[in-house]
Amino acid sequence: MSCDEAVFIMISVERSCGANKIYYEDCIWDMYTDLKYGCIRSSDCRCIENFFEKDGKCFPNPTTPSAPLSSRDFNMFVRSNCT
Repeated sequence: MSCDEAVFIMISVERSCGANKIYYEDCIWDMYTDLKYGCIRSSDCRCIENFFEKDGKCFPNPTTPSAPLSSRDFNMFVRSNCT
């Protein structure tokens, strides 16, 4: 392929639409110039993986410990959250 030939590929591009939120666009990618254009939105704005939406904001999913807290861990947690 010579340098004056262009190769175009349709790709999916991830875009940010807020804190911990993304949406996707389908774009034409010119491999020669590395430019993306003609983008068309292909999804709605949503929370990224391992986050959930509440009141329009994304928060991390709560996690549960794989093992029960030891008494030392529990006491440290209680002390650190005292006011």
